[in-house]
Amino acid sequence: MSKKTGYLIANKFKTKPDQPDLWGKITIGGSEYAISGWQSHTKDGGIPYISLAVRLFRRQTIQEQIDGSPKEKGVD
Repeated sequence: MSKKTGYLIANKFKTKPDQPDLWGKITIGGSEYAISGWQSHTKDGGIPYISLAVRLFRRQTIQEQIDGSPKEKGVD
């Protein structure tokens, strides 16, 4: 049975609006994925939600984790 667990933690280093509010990692089918999350609200009622971005996990610098996006071209 493959591990299907992960975590999200608050991004205490966030300094810009485009940086994620949350970041973490999840393992599915033996592969690790990095997760970035942005807290927001719907336009018609203000219902809170979290928008997610997921990509294959790779070792990153702290700044890349804070920014929520890889710095190398061609890495998704």
